[in-house]
Amino acid sequence: MAARPQPGVYTVNSLHGLILFCQLREGHVASARLKLAKLPNLLNSLSERFSESLLSVVTAVGSRGWERLCPAPETLPPGLRPFPKFDQAVHSLTVNQYDLVLLIRSDRVDTNFFAGRVLLDWFGDDLQLVLEHNVFHYLDNRNLLGFKCQRALHGPKLEQSCWVQAPQQPLWHLGSFMFIQHFLLHLESWHELKASKQEQIIGRSKLNNEPLSTHLSSHADKTAMVTSAPLVWQQMPSASMREQGHVDVMWARDFNTLTEFVRQRVEEDENGFCDPLLDYQSNTVSCALFVPPLAWFQALNPG
Repeated sequence: MAARPQPGVYTVNSLHGLILFCQLREGHVASARLKLAKLPNLLNSLSERFSESLLSVVTAVGSRGWERLCPAPETLPPGLRPFPKFDQAVHSLTVNQYDLVLLIRSDRVDTNFFAGRVLLDWFGDDLQLVLEHNVFHYLDNRNLLGFKCQRALHGPKLEQSCWVQAPQQPLWHLGSFMFIQHFLLHLESWHELKASKQEQIIGRSKLNNEPLSTHLSSHADKTAMVTSAPLVWQQMPSASMREQGHVDVMWARDFNTLTEFVRQRVEEDENGFCDPLLDYQSNTVSCALFVPPLAWFQALNPG
């Protein structure tokens, strides 16, 4: 069978999402491994049932989860480790380790909810749901700061360029490294700023998203690509009436590309500047994961 990535990787067209952050329960790893081996078939059935809403589910594995599910050290994707701590970061990051993360996306909120319930029921006691975030399409694809969401591919236009190329290792080949971060927004402070000051911080026009020239480092400057390796960055609002924020999902074919992308934002450059937008948001989740190809699921149950 030809090597294939998970369906839904890099999907940018779906309007809404549900992200489930989970841990493997002690004593349930063997059972979880068997269920994960069958998961692609379950997801295919769900995708066919809700094809009109473009349902996709991506399963990502943290380094600790990988080591528990695949104990052999040689199976660990090269470079996969917990989210970097960035000791020189100007603003604190909340570093988390999750064994499994399920990224559910479709054009309908009820489809996401249904799929989430099916998956949690399927895993039963094998998984502990630690955290969840609903993400959604807001107005004309804006974040809650009033600017256009970032759903961009830095580098070559082919999404496949973010897949790991390792034909000799089927457990990694056509997989992808992924960082997920959630930020709470300090909207009261943000709305006290004049629109011109907001645009200076973001580095883009609020109306049409055109780049703006500023004499200080902007958010746009600090999220420009820092390496030649391609990177997919998707930003999605996540909010309730009490709290407003957004989720950043980043994909690349190597761990260091993602690390340098975040470092550029959170650490001061030679001129003493970091991403100015961080003054108006607080990080609550930062985790590193690997999105394995379909061959990984098959290998979990070789019998």
